[in-house]
Amino acid sequence: MFTKNHGRLPNLIRPKLLNDKIAWRILFDRREFVTWACDKLEMKEQAKIRCPEVLIPETLAVFNNPSEIATFDLTGIWVLKEISGSGQVYFGSENPDAGERDEITKLLIEWESKTKNRRKREWGYKNARKGYLIERRICTEELPDYKFHTFDGVVQFVSFHNGRKEGLRHAIYSADGDLLPVRWGPKLPEILEPLPETFQTMRKYAEQLGQGIDYVRIDFYSHNDEIYFGEFTPYVGAGLAKIEPREWELKMGSYWKLPSYKEARGKTR
Repeated sequence: MFTKNHGRLPNLIRPKLLNDKIAWRILFDRREFVTWACDKLEMKEQAKIRCPEVLIPETLAVFNNPSEIATFDLTGIWVLKEISGSGQVYFGSENPDAGERDEITKLLIEWESKTKNRRKREWGYKNARKGYLIERRICTEELPDYKFHTFDGVVQFVSFHNGRKEGLRHAIYSADGDLLPVRWGPKLPEILEPLPETFQTMRKYAEQLGQGIDYVRIDFYSHNDEIYFGEFTPYVGAGLAKIEPREWELKMGSYWKLPSYKEARGKTR
């Protein structure tokens, strides 16, 4: 998959590029935090401990069997996620009828099939809890994601995402909020939305949450001047999305000091 996307093999002996280091983590890193950073319930608990100031969306229900969706009171606005999935999200509102619940059940079964393949490739998801969770949505509108890339507890750059799939808008900023000449996946939008006034507070929260972790992406939402925790991501893009130009990927990779192989396997020096 890496070779198909990048047209080359990753350097796993002395990785320097950011995507090569992500591939190295996928193959070799077996530390405890990688697992909890792939578990949407455990990462919420970690967020509470590491940064009590950040708001965390309320968990309404947790379940294992897709058919259980028929038993929950789903009034109001809510979002459905797979606990150990990536990108599996369903936005709902009000109490869905029996037909929509049947469609949701089918969707959850599809998600599980995709996640089985991901668990074969990415160790953290393999060891995270299985099942689904329903959260209280922050608001009815679609909020942009602010994704802070932290290295040993220091934010070095920030990804801005708005929209999903075909409509995705994307940009990369410095930790100070300056637009960087980097393309990472989708093209830059023609018109950039201004960063929220809460941007630097999100940065502070990200650095609290990222303490003691060599590299992790931490996502937030900002609504009505309040900051909500999104998620931790240890396998950013699975190392498959191109970063251009190459010198910027090299610069991004330089922020990340990988552990030794023994440390990555959970052993002491």
